[in-house]
Amino acid sequence: MTLASLRATARDHWPPALSPTFRVATAALLVADLALIALFGAYKLGWVTDLAFHIGEDGGHGEVLQYAKLLWAGVGALWFAHRTREPVCAVLAVLLLVLLLDDGAMLHERAGEWLAVALSLPAVAGLRPQDLGEVLFLATWAGPLFVAGALAYGRSGPDARAFVLPAVGAIALLAGFGVGVDLVHQMVTGSVEVRGLDSAFMVLEEGGEMVALSILVGWTADRVVARVPVSLPARLSGRSVGGPRDARWSSGPE
Repeated sequence: MTLASLRATARDHWPPALSPTFRVATAALLVADLALIALFGAYKLGWVTDLAFHIGEDGGHGEVLQYAKLLWAGVGALWFAHRTREPVCAVLAVLLLVLLLDDGAMLHERAGEWLAVALSLPAVAGLRPQDLGEVLFLATWAGPLFVAGALAYGRSGPDARAFVLPAVGAIALLAGFGVGVDLVHQMVTGSVEVRGLDSAFMVLEEGGEMVALSILVGWTADRVVARVPVSLPARLSGRSVGGPRDARWSSGPE
């Protein structure tokens, strides 16, 4: 692929059109995210006492919403892969569903503890041995998936690439908050004690993850809806309820 063709592809597919589906779905999820963050603040102030309102609590309301987002995004990507028969979409679906399994079953936390003991990992720069173990565990499955995704990307068409690139951007944002900010959180709070600092990092980390997944779900919903136009019966309406299918994104086998 020449530089000129790459530029042409970028002009055709970037930036992605922000349809009403994307705006409505993302806005609704962001409102839910902000509500949960506000309830976490109320919990820290003692206004509510249910631990489920702690946004970092496994099985809490915030975590359950995140599970639902990952499930929707994963199933949406899987459906898109089925419709397009493009390998990069299948890799994306596997990645999202593995993230759901890891998060729901607390795999990286458990594996991190085991690796910390098995490998006698040290504490480094305020990071616990478990933190290093978690990073090692994540690398063991994320690395191969990254390689598979890169290979599949080269074998996929422009339609699939245009779907996957924004999704990967949202996942990168998710990783930045979920891994990067989490490590900084452990380093800083393990070295200094400042009132409210732990809660501030918690809001930054968990809130960032919420926003990233809300964007991802909005984008996935937008692409799924774009490929499933809904029409009323001819006797009721002569035009499509959902409007014409987005020609830029709807190529591929039906």
